[in-house]
Amino acid sequence: MKKEFGIVVLSSILWLVGCSDHQENSQKNENSSTEQWSMQPKQEAKESIMWSSENNEVQLTPKTKVSDGFSGATVAVNNMEKEFNWDFTSITEPQVYYTDLTGDGKKEVVVIINTGRGTGLTTEEVHVLNSEDLSEINVQPFEDIISNHFGSHITKKGENLDIQVIVQGTEQHLNVVAQDPLVEQEHLNFGGVVYYKLDNQKLTVVLGTSVGVSPQYVGDVYITYQFDEAKNEFLAHQMKFVPLNK
Repeated sequence: MKKEFGIVVLSSILWLVGCSDHQENSQKNENSSTEQWSMQPKQEAKESIMWSSENNEVQLTPKTKVSDGFSGATVAVNNMEKEFNWDFTSITEPQVYYTDLTGDGKKEVVVIINTGRGTGLTTEEVHVLNSEDLSEINVQPFEDIISNHFGSHITKKGENLDIQVIVQGTEQHLNVVAQDPLVEQEHLNFGGVVYYKLDNQKLTVVLGTSVGVSPQYVGDVYITYQFDEAKNEFLAHQMKFVPLNK
C-alpha cells in the first residue's frame, strides 16, 4: 500500500552562499563559496579535467563545460570507454569508485555526481556500471522507495508541529517548533537534500525530510541498497529515520 508524501520539485537551483547547517554536516569536503549564476557560451571541457578512482582504474572525463558545471561525460575502464549524457555541477567534484558492489566477485564502476546546489539544497545522482561492457545497472529511485515504505502525517498545534513518521511499519513521533508559523502541510517533503555514500561495499542514500517552502529540516531517512541478481537492480533493503537534534 502506497503512502502519501511530499516531493520538493527542483525546477531550477541558483548557486548561492550559506547552505543550512544540515546540508553542511551532510556533505564532506565542500567549502562555502559564493557562485554567481550567469549565462555563458558552452565550451569543450579542458582535457586536463578528469576524476579517477582511488587506484586510477576508472577515469571520468567531462565533455562540455557549461555555466554551472558540465554536460556529458566519458567513463573509461579496462581499455573501454563510453559517453554518458550526465549533467552535473562544478561546485562538488564527482566521486569515482571501482569496487564489487553486487557481491559477484567482479568490480563495478560507481559514479556519484552533484546535480544541484543552493541554499538549503543539495542533490546527487548515482550511476553503477558493469565494468565489462559499461552498461548501467538500475538503482531503485528514492521516490519509489518513499512512496511504498514511508508514511508521515503532520498535525499543527499552535506554533508546534506534531509529526508522525512510519518507516517499514515502525512508528515514531517528534514535536517541532515551526520556523514559519504559516506553514500548512500534511506530509513531510523530500527532494531538497539527496546524497549518496559508499561504505564497506554498501550503497546508501540519505534523504533530508523537511517542512515549509524554505525548507526546515526535521530529520534524515537512510536507505541502504542490496543487489537483486534476478532483477539486475539495486533495491531498498534497510531504512531508518533519524530526527535532527535528538
